Amino acid sequence: MPVDERVTGAFILVLGALAFSYYTVWVLLTPFVEEGHVLLKAFPRRYYAIAIPTAAGVILFAVTLGFIGVALVASELSKLQRQRQRRCD
Repeated sequence: MPVDERVTGAFILVLGALAFSYYTVWVLLTPFVEEGHVLLKAFPRRYYAIAIPTAAGVILFAVTLGFIGVALVASELSKLQRQRQRRCD
């Protein structure tokens, strides 16, 4: 029983909106809540509000650079192979 693409898209949209709302409350509102308040138990330490996105950004940047590097090397290798084939012919 395949799931309709609209249902999948709506699910992803709602999930993203919830994650954004949670992060926004975590970053913008928890600094103004008193220590020991029950609301703070729903959130990790504020340190992670900066550390997690920073680590994710660094990993994403590294993966992007790695992909570009592999693509450039593969392109150069294919050019060299074509040049060698032309010399042999």
